[in-house]
Amino acid sequence: MIELEMITKDPIYQVKDANCITLGKRAIKGKPYSYEDESEFWWNMFISEHSTLRTVLFRIVDTNMRNDIMSQVLRATKGHPQPICQSHRPDWNHGEPRKPSNETYGLFEHIHTAESFMALCRQRLCFSTMRETRDKVLQVLRAMNNSELPFFNVLAKCCVPQCVYRLGCCDRKNCHHINSFIKLSDTKDYSNIRNRYNEYWDYYEDIFVQGE
Repeated sequence: MIELEMITKDPIYQVKDANCITLGKRAIKGKPYSYEDESEFWWNMFISEHSTLRTVLFRIVDTNMRNDIMSQVLRATKGHPQPICQSHRPDWNHGEPRKPSNETYGLFEHIHTAESFMALCRQRLCFSTMRETRDKVLQVLRAMNNSELPFFNVLAKCCVPQCVYRLGCCDRKNCHHINSFIKLSDTKDYSNIRNRYNEYWDYYEDIFVQGE
């Protein structure tokens, strides 16, 4: 089970205030945003990837993550996410010996900014990644897509594999996934980042909504 929680209170204000500080002033709290306006705000922020996004923190808790998948998620360290994972020390587990990592499950929490989570997804949504790890990331994205918060809804759409982000594969072991996407998608304006991301998840709608 995936649990999502926004740690930062009033995240739009925090980002706007940080943006204003770079200009030598402070933001003023205004009226609450509509769902559409808040979504538009996050689309602009996530695509621009301004450093002020780091003022917003959220947490993901997985109540049953396999340890070998946990290791792969832990190794995705760009943007400095903060992980917390369940220990399986025998002296903490009634003396039960350790099982192989692919047979051990436990609680896992990671605290992210949008920047660090998008970086993780670029790596772990790659089709060269271990299938179970990729499925776990997709499980988190589906939880975000089903959230009531525009922040998570839009963030899910902005999380794409590295090849879609760069519009080309940078891995020596090219799986040619980007070629399949370009061949089958309808859009021709790949320079429009938002259109490209939306088109990608429209192309993989069944996976995004229901899973493989």
